[in-house]
Amino acid sequence: MAYIDKLVEQQANVFEFRAESRLNRSAIEKEVSDYIGQKLQEQGESKICIRTYANRSLGVYRIEIS
Repeated sequence: MAYIDKLVEQQANVFEFRAESRLNRSAIEKEVSDYIGQKLQEQGESKICIRTYANRSLGVYRIEIS
């Protein structure tokens, strides 16, 4: 999650990552989205729209914040 923390500090709007093939990818997707939302709320963001784009077969995720 250090990668996510770094991007949140930089006020990034796009988060891209890859999940390992052996892990539960849908759980990772939800966990990362929830973590990003929590971090943004801690910074004072009140309205957060999180969109997730995934290629689950490859384990590649793109999360956009607006």
